Amino acid sequence: MRSFLESDLFKNVTTFLSLIVSIVAIVFSGMSYVNANEAMKLQKENAQKQGDFLVLTRGYVRLLIPGKAGWQPYYREDDQALISVPLEDWAAASARGVTFRMNNDGQQDANFREFFFRTDSGRGVYSDQTELQPKCTNTGVDSWGSCPNVIKAHDGYSVALSLPEDLPAWLSEEKRLKGLEVCALPTTGKAACVELGVVIPSTR
Repeated sequence: MRSFLESDLFKNVTTFLSLIVSIVAIVFSGMSYVNANEAMKLQKENAQKQGDFLVLTRGYVRLLIPGKAGWQPYYREDDQALISVPLEDWAAASARGVTFRMNNDGQQDANFREFFFRTDSGRGVYSDQTELQPKCTNTGVDSWGSCPNVIKAHDGYSVALSLPEDLPAWLSEEKRLKGLEVCALPTTGKAACVELGVVIPSTR
């Protein structure tokens, strides 16, 4: 037995097994790194959409074009593709708007302050809300009203905002081509934002 333990064969087997263990450890380390990166990416995406309590869900841009039946919606069908609003539709529209969902996923009420579209400076330019004309409903599309100052815990609203005609002028070409990003700001804490995935045309 002792001679076997001291033999070259035993040493070679031991070396081979050590190599296998090292390879397995490297593989598991690589998998852990990939999983950690995916988790960080998901956490970053969720953090972008969520404020202290508020969470926004992607909606769509809608244009009311005379001669067409009702509102014409523009929305991306997956998480990757962008959809562009044709310039002729934008110019012909008598009204422009965007819809999305705002939920309070926290355990306590959220005091809501304002909506804004994210621009290159990080904030919107329609801070008085007059041009955005926000409307909310949690009982159906036929009962739009003013948005509440307090969003109850585990409650949510469908939101409609007007799109000001001069909004493209406030976006750089780079920001415009990334698609509209709308945000809801509570009275305390950070804003909740969501990328709609809709590119509005340049009017410059």
